[in-house]
Amino acid sequence: MNIVLELLKLIGYTGILLLCMLLMIAIFIWRYLKLRKFTERIRLLRKRIHKNWFDNPSVHIIRVKDEYTFSLYGEGSPEIYVKVIMPSRIKKPTIKDCIPFLPPFRRGALIDEITPTHCLLYNGFSLTRCHCLVTTKRFEDQSTKVSVNDFAATLLAMKAAKSCAFYNSGPDAGSSQRHKHLQLLPYAAFRYGLIPIERLIQKLDKDLTGKLFTLPEFKFKHIFYMFEKVVTSGLKEANLFEKAKKLENDYERLLKYLENENRKIPYNLVITRKWMFVVLRKKELIKDSIKINALGFLGSFMVNDEKDLQYFPVEAPLDALLEVTYPITNSNT
Repeated sequence: MNIVLELLKLIGYTGILLLCMLLMIAIFIWRYLKLRKFTERIRLLRKRIHKNWFDNPSVHIIRVKDEYTFSLYGEGSPEIYVKVIMPSRIKKPTIKDCIPFLPPFRRGALIDEITPTHCLLYNGFSLTRCHCLVTTKRFEDQSTKVSVNDFAATLLAMKAAKSCAFYNSGPDAGSSQRHKHLQLLPYAAFRYGLIPIERLIQKLDKDLTGKLFTLPEFKFKHIFYMFEKVVTSGLKEANLFEKAKKLENDYERLLKYLENENRKIPYNLVITRKWMFVVLRKKELIKDSIKINALGFLGSFMVNDEKDLQYFPVEAPLDALLEVTYPITNSNT
């Protein structure tokens, strides 16, 4: 102790102040370099996603034959889009085929091992450019709870791919694979970069920040949560799992609101920059023909034939979703 006191006397107050300043500068430089390293990691991952997409042997692009637009309630109102896809010679695997997303991967399929627990892969049957999957490195069933590790990997991928994410919790929710995965769809895949139902949310015309809410146009059991700020903003290595834990808590809150904490009822989960959404599912197909996954609830549908367009009522096209969901009754909102 005496040695320390003598040393302090020798250095003086000016020297102590100088040492403190040097220490603060060193901490600042260390934090800056760490943040720069994380930012560079995101930049390189984004570059890899786009560069390796072209001429990739692992990817089969689902071709669109035609696209139809349905106004939700008259001219000038928000619209949904129904795409008629072209027949493919390549058969998409079904839930019975169950091809786990495990190594050895198809050539070109692996983009990166983004976390110790997850990989980022290209979707073998892509709806659009850079349609990706966040998959667990070990087999987990698609019906299991979305974990904090799942959310951490998804946040990283969302930021790198500039995308929204969605999860189909089993075959009745539109999933064709049992191996746990979340899908990423770039915002650029949507017309004008805007998710179709965003205009329905904007039409509510009130501050929804930090609140749960529903859409009047959705006549089935569902719930939204508006984030307090853009979910990937300020993301860095030091707070990744803190943000993922917050996302996990929000997700569990939505399931609880729908009285589905035990996840016995299949559901779709959507995560965008600004909000999160959960809807309960009764079955996969409309009229045993049109497969519905989470994208249908964003206002984007795919059908195999023009004759399927008859199932989208002109006056209220979203009512087509009533067949695969649980209707809202007077006892629940």
